[in-house]
Amino acid sequence: MSPLFNFTLPLLIQEPTKGLLSLLDEGLKGSAQHFVRFDLYPLISPSHMKRHYGFWDIPLVEIQDARTEILFDLAARTLGLPKTGKVFPLAWQGLVDEEGYCHLHVSIWNKAAEPPQLLALQSLPVIMATKGLDLPLKQICIPVTDRCNLQCTMCPRQGTHEIVDMDVPTDALDAMLEAGPHFVSALLQGQGEPMLYPGIFDLIPRIKAKMAAEGEVGLTTNATLLDQRTAERLLDTGIDFLYFSVDAASKELYESIRVGASFDRVTANIHRCIQYRKDSGRTKPRFMLNFVLLEQNIHEIPAFVELAAQLGVENVTFSYCTDSTTGNLKAFGAEALQDLFLQAHETGSRMQVNVSTPPLSKCATEVCYFMERAVVLIPGRVFPCHLMAPGYRTSARNVSFGDVRHTPLLEIWNQPDYREFRSRVLTGDYPDVCHGCEVKAYLVP
Repeated sequence: MSPLFNFTLPLLIQEPTKGLLSLLDEGLKGSAQHFVRFDLYPLISPSHMKRHYGFWDIPLVEIQDARTEILFDLAARTLGLPKTGKVFPLAWQGLVDEEGYCHLHVSIWNKAAEPPQLLALQSLPVIMATKGLDLPLKQICIPVTDRCNLQCTMCPRQGTHEIVDMDVPTDALDAMLEAGPHFVSALLQGQGEPMLYPGIFDLIPRIKAKMAAEGEVGLTTNATLLDQRTAERLLDTGIDFLYFSVDAASKELYESIRVGASFDRVTANIHRCIQYRKDSGRTKPRFMLNFVLLEQNIHEIPAFVELAAQLGVENVTFSYCTDSTTGNLKAFGAEALQDLFLQAHETGSRMQVNVSTPPLSKCATEVCYFMERAVVLIPGRVFPCHLMAPGYRTSARNVSFGDVRHTPLLEIWNQPDYREFRSRVLTGDYPDVCHGCEVKAYLVP
């Protein structure tokens, strides 16, 4: 099927900025039956259910040319057509109104259909910074433990001596929680298995009590320890999202990658979590099955979506593996993955599983998604992203801006050197330590 349109827009929007809408179907120009919708979603917001700024609708009867400039004035929350001078306010206003990383979804609709029919969709990243480049701290990675009970083949733990088996010190944890009223998302993730942290069940409600009422707390787990009692205790904490790292759809392959784990036990544990959520009448936590793409497992991509459906997991995500030595992504290219990704999406659509796949090739526009997040690692050092922490790349690339045991997290966040670092990244003037990082070239959030 031929694409109906294309839309381009600069990544960073600080002042009124022009985008270009190209209608590739002649029948859409000036059509009274169609409209184009611009949906804006923040990447991180106080609540998953409120992750929507709103949308603008422009009737295509107003667009008579194949190529039309559209003026984004996000400070005023309006879109305009410079050629005609027409201005369009938000057709619907969401519940959040904050600056930062966003996803813009552009779509063409046939309003003559009942209900209106979606004909084509394009998504692109946007950084909304109309109030300046000092974006607020929205998410923090809290490193509950660096201990792990597995020896996964792709884990950076296997190639470094810099990661020490220990839990987060109390003074560092207390210092991180002091910033609780300021961040809206907390990921309980160090460089180990968070369910090994003995205080995990008390910590989650403690963090939620510190954050705004709509804040979210979650973690990624290998699911090996989620027996009946542990799963129930974890879900009873009020945890908002729970991601399971599995990486294969078959027993033999799974156990060859996640060394030390039992496929049968892990899948039973995951199903137990889903069943307990259902039996208790909850809508939380959100569940996701994660799959790291490796040379030996990519043939199981479609089957992995089927596994998620069988277990009752509603979301699946596929991601490239990061080489701990270089910090680059181990990508495979369109030839190896295109058909497998297509099958995965088709399977997800048929079995009602949301499927997320990474781009097949590098993007022309590089985007680093970490500049409203802080990564804190044991014992308390603050890093701008996980690829600059010990275990990835080389020690010369490790960049820390302070230690929460000595300086409050928000004070570190607002240090001139950290602010300058974030400003350079946001404007595309990447510091030397960012050069060669392929995560930003693949737009992986």
